[in-house]
Amino acid sequence: MPSPVILLVFANDRIGHDAAYLDLPEEKRIIEDVLDPATDAGVRLVIESNAVPERLFDRLDAHNDAIVGLHFGGHATGAGLTLEDRAGAPQPLLAAGMAQRIGRLPNLRWVCLNGCGTAPQVQAIHAHGPVPVVATSTAIRDDAALRFARRFYSGLAGAHLPARPSPSSGFRAHLPENGSPSRPHMRRSPHGTPRHPADS
Repeated sequence: MPSPVILLVFANDRIGHDAAYLDLPEEKRIIEDVLDPATDAGVRLVIESNAVPERLFDRLDAHNDAIVGLHFGGHATGAGLTLEDRAGAPQPLLAAGMAQRIGRLPNLRWVCLNGCGTAPQVQAIHAHGPVPVVATSTAIRDDAALRFARRFYSGLAGAHLPARPSPSSGFRAHLPENGSPSRPHMRRSPHGTPRHPADS
């Protein structure tokens, strides 16, 4: 049986509304450092930085049966994740298409969507399977997203990865009662107050 894989996916907005980069390299370093004990125990981290849709789907295909965790860090909305095109411009990936692909990962144990207003995507993912999803119901600052990544993966590492997130970790699989954050198109902001694209 292949070693368990955690797929870490990151995408920035290098030339669009928020061309001041999010500190995704630091988010990656945090997760790698926190998960050192898991990698020592045989868990593989597969990292896709500056993710474009076709490369992401190639990674999913290559590791389909081994993926136990899927992490996304970057910009997002309730409608989907924001990846990159080959030039670094924002490339939307609609939640419905991604959810359908996630539903074909037989050993997936959690999804973590560390971007703004991702809660509406949970319902789409759950339509294809009952995997726990950690999502946000509002906009988040970049520094808060980094702190969240450290706490979340510290909790999982302490629970002996690979595992499902549990209430004892301080986080829960998230499905909002109303299915929609108050401002679903707010974006994860590099600094200051999270902004709506219209404010750019």
